[in-house]
Amino acid sequence: MKKILIIVLVLLFTHTDVQFRLTQIVRQEAGNPLLELFGIIRSDLINGTANFYQYILQTREAINAQGEGFTIMNKLDFRNKVIEMFSSDNFSKDINYVRLIAFTNDCIGFWNTFYS
Repeated sequence: MKKILIIVLVLLFTHTDVQFRLTQIVRQEAGNPLLELFGIIRSDLINGTANFYQYILQTREAINAQGEGFTIMNKLDFRNKVIEMFSSDNFSKDINYVRLIAFTNDCIGFWNTFYS
């Protein structure tokens, strides 16, 4: 059974006392469309460019044969997908089938109101 990961992207703090430079993308196998996306983001951060925005405007979805990849959704479609995935038979059989990751507990609390 394919596991699904839903990520809610939020703005992160840029001014901290401790900073780390991540130099390698890990946990993504060759052929996963996320590799290209992450490479563009890394390049933008290094070069001060904004190619990521153009890429996601042109590439709204990239899913490989294994079901790995991404889909860009508006808020309503995303909300409906969250409800669909957490209401699925697969999730009722395996609580690790889908995960929603967010930056704050308040954000998770908000999403919990849709499928709790």
